[in-house]
Amino acid sequence: IDDSEAMRKMAGHYLQQQFLNVIYAENGEEGLSQLDAHPDIKLVLVDAEMPKMNGLTFTAKARQIKANNDLTIIGISSAGTADLSTQFLKHGANDFISKPFTYEELTCRVNQNLNLLDYITKINKIAHIDYLTELPNRRYFFEKGQAKFTQAFESNAACIVGILDIDHFKRINDDYGHDCGDVVLQAVSSLLKTYLKDQHFARIGGEEFGFILQSENLQDCASLLSTLHKKIAQQTIDYKGELLTVTASIGYTSRLQTNLDDTLIEADSYLYTAKANGRNQIVSQETTASTVF
Repeated sequence: IDDSEAMRKMAGHYLQQQFLNVIYAENGEEGLSQLDAHPDIKLVLVDAEMPKMNGLTFTAKARQIKANNDLTIIGISSAGTADLSTQFLKHGANDFISKPFTYEELTCRVNQNLNLLDYITKINKIAHIDYLTELPNRRYFFEKGQAKFTQAFESNAACIVGILDIDHFKRINDDYGHDCGDVVLQAVSSLLKTYLKDQHFARIGGEEFGFILQSENLQDCASLLSTLHKKIAQQTIDYKGELLTVTASIGYTSRLQTNLDDTLIEADSYLYTAKANGRNQIVSQETTASTVF
């Protein structure tokens, strides 16, 4: 982002030599528009002095949209102000380069910042993704889920919160071994990825999966859950040539409490009811236990 066409062309040429896709903007306002239009942008170089919106203001506004873990911002300027680099950092930039800069300097700074961003992404994946199923894990479910839950609670949106538990999972491990249990977990997780792909869900422990489903109305949420429940029962799992089937018990509630934890406690009570009444059931405050196929 620079109001100088010559600087944009030069910096763009340098970046393209590093096999980066380059998008250009003449000022901070245009830069924010590009950031909105291209959410996959990972790196921004922004000049300090520009018309309409300068680099410091752009940086501050960009940080309201994307955190340091998602976007690297490098400030650039030819101004001789000693504290300009400090101001950029205070506004949310990751680094600063003084003009004029060489190809080698820009290459080193860009690679260093992108490598750090990639490292942080990998660390976050390790921290938030379950290694076996590649689903989000319990930590991710509660860290990200509370914000989604709060938004649904405050807006009185159609939302259900619940827990899915694979039936007789201990028996599977005892009869076939833990390797088979892993295959079953992966098979069920694959269905969650398919049918709940636009929703918030995670493996929250053992054979249990938590979910927060939102839609236009509660009936749509319940219908989505019913479809998933049927698909689990209909799925055939091949374990070393032996074909297995499993079922699941689900407890959920649309009666949102003031926080996610308390709402899950209520959903868990319905899950307990489903298990006590024979498993392979969906139970909520609106239903009585009944087998769903």
